[in-house]
Amino acid sequence: VFAAGGWDGRTRVYETSYDSKKRKPRRLASLGFHDDVVACVAFRTAAGGKGAPHAGWLATGSRDGAVALWPIFPPKNKVADGEGDEDA
Repeated sequence: VFAAGGWDGRTRVYETSYDSKKRKPRRLASLGFHDDVVACVAFRTAAGGKGAPHAGWLATGSRDGAVALWPIFPPKNKVADGEGDEDA
């Protein structure tokens, strides 16, 4: 999984394994919070390992001066082909 900040203030989260026919990563989420360019992203795994309520955190920082923290959850099952490609 990786995240990319956008000019539109959104952070997009992608799955690194991809469909061999499409040759592109699959978008898992599009997170909107910031009012300006998302300039930095960072992941942190959750303390507590398997007993933790989620897998970790994604922190995003923007030129608007705000920092957002997003809980990251492991996928429960495979997302159907084509799902997760739209902006939320």
